Amino acid sequence: MQLSRCSGWLSIGLAIVAACHRPPPQGRVFGTVTTAGVPLPAGVVVFHNDDRGVHIRAPISADGSYELHTALGAGLPFGEYRVSVNKPMGQPVMPGAPKPPPVPEIRLPARYTRVETSGLTLTVSEGDNRFDIRMD
Repeated sequence: MQLSRCSGWLSIGLAIVAACHRPPPQGRVFGTVTTAGVPLPAGVVVFHNDDRGVHIRAPISADGSYELHTALGAGLPFGEYRVSVNKPMGQPVMPGAPKPPPVPEIRLPARYTRVETSGLTLTVSEGDNRFDIRMD
């Protein structure tokens, strides 16, 4: 009888801990990035939320598309994000590993590379959040 009572309390305690550590709800974030009407072939879209300490990068594919993924899955927690676009980052090379392909040279309008000047914001809500970025 004593053992079953202890395991009952243990189950309740684990349920409470699990409920307290549930990840926040997220919305799927995706889109395309273009500059002068042409898809940007490489780079990263960076989402910033200083209040939450969130600074997440989404790589841009060769066709200009991106979709954000974090350790919690696809998307971002609900809320307001400031957005910037940056050049692609080079890959670190480990000793003995094959050399990665070269990073394409791209030109970005300077104002989009800084969150303070990009003027880009996104409010993430439930469901799909398509966010196309058109840089002129």
